[in-house]
Amino acid sequence: MRILHFDFDDLGNPWGGGQARRTREVNRSLASTRGWEITVVTGTYRGAVPHAEPVTTGRLRYRRLGAGPFPLNILSFVALQPLMARLVAHDLLVEDFTTPVGPTLAPRWSRAPVIGSAQFLFANQMARKYRLPFDRLASALLPAYRHLIALTDHGAETLRRESPRATVTVIPQGLDPGDFAVPGSGDPLGAHVLFIGRLDRHQKGIDTLLQAWARMSPAARPPLVIAGDGRERDALRELTTTLGLDHTVRFAGRVSGEPKRALFRDARIVCLPSRYETYGIAAIEALAAERALVATDIPEFREVASEGGVLVPPDDPYALGHACLDLWHDHDRRLLLACRGRAAVAGRTWDAVATAQGDFYEAVMRGTLASSNVPAKNR
Repeated sequence: MRILHFDFDDLGNPWGGGQARRTREVNRSLASTRGWEITVVTGTYRGAVPHAEPVTTGRLRYRRLGAGPFPLNILSFVALQPLMARLVAHDLLVEDFTTPVGPTLAPRWSRAPVIGSAQFLFANQMARKYRLPFDRLASALLPAYRHLIALTDHGAETLRRESPRATVTVIPQGLDPGDFAVPGSGDPLGAHVLFIGRLDRHQKGIDTLLQAWARMSPAARPPLVIAGDGRERDALRELTTTLGLDHTVRFAGRVSGEPKRALFRDARIVCLPSRYETYGIAAIEALAAERALVATDIPEFREVASEGGVLVPPDDPYALGHACLDLWHDHDRRLLLACRGRAAVAGRTWDAVATAQGDFYEAVMRGTLASSNVPAKNR
């Protein structure tokens, strides 16, 4: 089978994240295990170079599409997709919805079957952020899709409301085998509280995290490490200085692989104060590393992280700081949450995710999907 996969994001992008990682890992596995020819088309951004994605087989290749600074790079990526689809031979088209635009109506212009992958489900939030009608656009375009992938049950419910005729399957995010700590090694006395993710106040709530630390007495503040990159990096550093936290907060930059695992190993708590997520891959990375989690009480974290975490209301620096301090000093509770969390994500590997996604692709091509309630695998 020949697959054409549109995903604006890629791991070379300073603001890339879980979406790009999933695209790479799933396609790398499918190209290797099933022998499919897969072309992934990503966008451009400042400093982008021709792709040097690590691949394990010549059956997977990356290409770039679009030009210009933000937002022209996104708009041109979306506008040129029909042309690219005519130039690249394929039997199946997979479209990862693009932030902040959302669906691009591929089922209307594609000659091949289309599967929409909803790693982006932020139309309402993007409408408020940019003051543009992305929510109305998504509601108008989603009914055109007949096959959709969601990452959580909550996401699947949203898709079914917007596209009631679609077949929706739930396939969660995955992990590398190296992300899993040895059972029973969870930390008791790590050196810091860790935030890891894209540096984006609007979504990730890092401003709330910094305000929570500013409310603590200086003597009580645990060391805080903020790892990641994003457009708001400089603004967050300025906010850290304004709040008088320069001696408590360390910005570690973007990390991956072993340096990232080392940050998890050295953490006593992982804190994720997001206002909204489609999934939150950092949450399951923390659980796999046997680290207790403090996160916001949003549907996605409720679904994927509650076994190993303490959930607090979004936008509440007092509750966030109180929960972090309580857990920082409660060795027994941390250990209990860490053990429960690791057990909850055991077996959730990228190979298992790719198997479930590949089976869904094949069912779409065979035309054997008759129900919108497709059971999820690897959950």
